[in-house]
Amino acid sequence: VRLRAERYDGGTTAEGTVRFDIILLDPPYDTTDLAAIVAAAAPLVTPRGQVVLEHSRRRASPEAARPLRRMRVLTAGDSALSFYAPESAAAGTG
Repeated sequence: VRLRAERYDGGTTAEGTVRFDIILLDPPYDTTDLAAIVAAAAPLVTPRGQVVLEHSRRRASPEAARPLRRMRVLTAGDSALSFYAPESAAAGTG
């Protein structure tokens, strides 16, 4: 599914709400509220899934956006990727 996050209605099926194993977030680099963007993705990720946020290296990503917790940050040039997992899954990895 590729569309603007604010337009996604969290689709449903006969089995319930549609959830994703991986969600890639690529907001404009001048976005100031990265925590709100990550938090908006939280209800859409599976319990063992991941959310990946692309952002400017100069703008810190939030450590957590409950129930997601940042697990890793990779940087290259001006860009950074922050990886998030649900706290329940993150607790099981340590």
